Amino acid sequence: RSWATARMMCLKLKLRLQVARAICWRVGRFKMFNKVTLIGRLCKDGEFKAFNSGAEIYENTLALNKKQKNGTDKTIFVKIKVFGNAVNIMRSYTQKGDKIGIIGELDYNSWQGQDGKKHYEHSILVESIELLGSSKKGESSPKATQKAQTQAQR
Repeated sequence: RSWATARMMCLKLKLRLQVARAICWRVGRFKMFNKVTLIGRLCKDGEFKAFNSGAEIYENTLALNKKQKNGTDKTIFVKIKVFGNAVNIMRSYTQKGDKIGIIGELDYNSWQGQDGKKHYEHSILVESIELLGSSKKGESSPKATQKAQTQAQR
């Protein structure tokens, strides 16, 4: 049952990607489009940060496995940042190792460190989250069965 649920959620994400491609085609060939769709596992229990305004941010790293031509696996690590109502979903229903699907946009930051060196960072600003399953094999958890798709408000 959990396999069927995960497959259905993956199909939903694929449909969203097809819609995004259709929008990209309609707005024109030479217009820019910044939309990212990823499915992966959380590398750690996330970090929550609160601002003086009361807003919160959730930061974590998503591990993506990629099969190479020679048959070996390559893992890519991508930083994600979640804002708005989705922060509560991540706090309540996710943990290290959980599989999630995200839709968001690529972001780039640079800053000057205390050592005087310039630092650079790419991350994904998450707009939509789909919880796809627990980190434990064969276990159907509330994380996987809960309808936790939400739009992050910035």
